[in-house]
Amino acid sequence: MESKPIKIEPVSFRSGPPSPREKPFNILKWLAGVFLGIVLIVLGASAWFVFTARQVVITIAPVPETLAFSGSIPAPRIGNHYLMRTGEYTLTAVKDCFFPLEHTFRVSAEKRQKLHLKMEKLPGRLMIQAHQSGVTQSNIVGAQVYIDGHEVGKTPLESIEIKPGPAKLEIRASNYQDLNTEIQVHGCGKLQEFNMALIPGWSDVTVSSVPQGAILKIDGKSFGNTPSRIQLAAGTYLMEISADLYKTWTHPLIVKPNEPLEIKDIRLQPADGKLAIQTTPVEANVMIDGTFIGQTPLVIDLSPDKNHMIRISKAGYEKATRNVNVASATSTRLHVNLKPREGIINLWLKTADTELLVNGKSLGATPKQLRLIAVEHTLEFRKKGYRSYRTRITPRVPIVSDPYHAPGRVPPRIENIPDKRKCFQKSHIHDDHHPNRLPAEVNPTQDLYHGIFTQRTGTQIQRDPEEGQTDTAVLHGDSRSDKQSVQGIYGPAPFGNVQIQTSEP
Repeated sequence: MESKPIKIEPVSFRSGPPSPREKPFNILKWLAGVFLGIVLIVLGASAWFVFTARQVVITIAPVPETLAFSGSIPAPRIGNHYLMRTGEYTLTAVKDCFFPLEHTFRVSAEKRQKLHLKMEKLPGRLMIQAHQSGVTQSNIVGAQVYIDGHEVGKTPLESIEIKPGPAKLEIRASNYQDLNTEIQVHGCGKLQEFNMALIPGWSDVTVSSVPQGAILKIDGKSFGNTPSRIQLAAGTYLMEISADLYKTWTHPLIVKPNEPLEIKDIRLQPADGKLAIQTTPVEANVMIDGTFIGQTPLVIDLSPDKNHMIRISKAGYEKATRNVNVASATSTRLHVNLKPREGIINLWLKTADTELLVNGKSLGATPKQLRLIAVEHTLEFRKKGYRSYRTRITPRVPIVSDPYHAPGRVPPRIENIPDKRKCFQKSHIHDDHHPNRLPAEVNPTQDLYHGIFTQRTGTQIQRDPEEGQTDTAVLHGDSRSDKQSVQGIYGPAPFGNVQIQTSEP
């Protein structure tokens, strides 16, 4: 390949005018100028910062090892005093054994502000166990553990975190006394061990009885047979010891903590026997060994193998006495037929076919003689065309000690009553059995007409059917007297004349 030729042309050369001479560069002056400028800028900025910043006093307890701020221009510090412009800041503090502290705060337009902060110490770690007092090798499992009133678990506790400082430790275990104590938690994550001794809250109770093999119950719960050794927590209980054919023995039991108790050879008493008492008629009064028990029918408990005096009484019946001996844990029946005590009422009526009612029950035509139990009865006489007549009367029974009322004796007679119209004169009673005895005087007065009379048991008072208002007094007995009132008998009869006599059966 052929190269193109290079053309060289001539240039005119002329020297120009001489250039001015340059001064040498002075670096020191330049640096001084720059420095002076920077200083002026800094001074200006500082002046601006000082006049626009706010003073903030920050105290942190305990004093942190490192402290940093973020969110604005670094704050100048003089002790606890900081100059900060308004705005939001985040403070971060670090110290050994304490949780890192991070706190965001805002600086307001106030000239002087304060900020107080506290760092939280790291918790401590606790290992808690419990054992019986005096027996360190036996750990108590399942005891409830409370710190400052809050349950934190059950023993044994391997490691739990608790805030540092004083704390109240409480341990509760069945059959042990509660433990309450103060502990000091060091914190800083350090492990502390507590092995607490619990005092037994129970006592050993030893029980034996005669006979052996009796059933032992505490508050109704069975604890086996005697002799027995049991553990009871402190408190008050009701202890029962029972056996077949024996009475149950009951006794309050007071158990104090950690104080053994021995109840030795409780002697059981043979069980009572039961006695069922019935009478004919019912509702009879019963006394046993001099004590009133109640009315029949009844069932009572009696001490076994012992004679008991049973007395039974009822108005209108003879008293009955029985000696009873019942066997232990057996039932015995006693039936007593009470013998009635009867009296005789002699009745005289002028009108025939009069109906008689005794205690509301009709007996038909009035008999001449009526035998009734010696209690109060209501007699009512009815006849068509006449007013009914009602009265109350109690038949009297004979007094065996009175020789004139002994069976088979003839009563004294009344003499010297010339006629019934002279019945209100004095009369004499002669005793055929005792002819030498002075006659007793009978002085019937108007009181007899009103139903008040002074005669012995068995006296009869008659309303004479022929003479109307004439009364006759006939005395059965001696001259001794007692006063008695019978109401409604001796007034004028509503129909005819009525004679009522009560005498011995």
